[in-house]
Amino acid sequence: MRAALCLEIEENYSKAIEIYEMVYKDYPSSKDAVRAEKYAESLKLGNPVYKFDMSNSE
Repeated sequence: MRAALCLEIEENYSKAIEIYEMVYKDYPSSKDAVRAEKYAESLKLGNPVYKFDMSNSE
């Protein structure tokens, strides 16, 4: 899940989706599975869960 968050920060949404899908497919009974599926679907719809303002980064 943290790896996918890092990929979202880098705006690498396709790789983030892959990570989220791996979590909910490979570990369906984990506590993160439902959240991972929700985040993946959100990214597929073009609505990242996490939005960052990179204009102020130093």
